[in-house]
Amino acid sequence: MKQKSLGKNQLIKKKVRQSKEWRQLRIDIQSEYNNTDPITLRPLRKGFNVHHLDESVDNYDKLEDHSKFRPLNKATHELIHTLFTYYKKDPQVMDRIKEVLDLMIEYND
Repeated sequence: MKQKSLGKNQLIKKKVRQSKEWRQLRIDIQSEYNNTDPITLRPLRKGFNVHHLDESVDNYDKLEDHSKFRPLNKATHELIHTLFTYYKKDPQVMDRIKEVLDLMIEYND
């Protein structure tokens, strides 16, 4: 089976994530958030993601401003990226999701 090669952006991101600065950022962010996923309020699991709020590849290696990062467990990280693809085009998608979730609570109480 042929392996998929990484594109230029993925190579840049991979290089940053392999740096000692990135490893230190992970430690700092984990500490700043008290080892807690700020969305689920659950403890961070081994292998948690440090999510870049600024997705620009040009800014990917700018690690100084910790306010641009969030520690997220894998499932939370995937959910955020999925939601963001819809939200950036249509912010009202969150209202529709909330409506469905509220109905689910109502029907399952």
